[in-house]
Amino acid sequence: MGQGLNSLATIASIAPMVGMFGTLIGIANSFVGTSGQRNTLIAATFGRLSDPFVPTALGLLVGVLSLWFYKYLAGRLECLDREMKNATLELLNLLIVCPVGFAPASRNNFVNESPIFRDEIGDELRDDRRPWYRSSLMVAALLFVTWCVQIARYFANYELPLESVALTACMRVILTFAISWFVAYPAWVKLMHRTSGGLAALASLSCLCWTLAELFFRVHLW
Repeated sequence: MGQGLNSLATIASIAPMVGMFGTLIGIANSFVGTSGQRNTLIAATFGRLSDPFVPTALGLLVGVLSLWFYKYLAGRLECLDREMKNATLELLNLLIVCPVGFAPASRNNFVNESPIFRDEIGDELRDDRRPWYRSSLMVAALLFVTWCVQIARYFANYELPLESVALTACMRVILTFAISWFVAYPAWVKLMHRTSGGLAALASLSCLCWTLAELFFRVHLW
């Protein structure tokens, strides 16, 4: 079931290097021999230098997405492995506690001792049966507050129509929320131990904090 995870890890490590290699080639090809006025040459050179940074951006995007999916799939595989171990231990407990039905009647005895196998991970997995969307109301409320903060920020800094401000704030919230998933993922794994629905809640909270910081400091953080 773990087939392909190594390929994702390889892509995550190689993609940024491939992007940087394309950028270096583009920068090297930008300095070509030309003749003309100084201002024209400077404008042409800087115009050619702006294009080589696109491969680096694409390489970083592919690398970050591959790394995120690798971490997610590896975590799911680890969770499945724990569930399989828990099922194995439960089967051993049943074999110890329950009588052997296929043995002769004279040897059919109950075992009074308690199961010798205990699995705390299995208990935690059984307790965490709540659906992932249990935090959807909180996520929606945080995103709505973030959208309102973005509208207030654009009204304070720019003179735009209400429809344009609402649409711009909505797009800004969507992009910030998407980036916040990568910021919230380590906290979700380390602090919340992959709790169901916790990643979306942390991402929406990070999005709101990000927007409030931009409103307070009056700068764009990305």
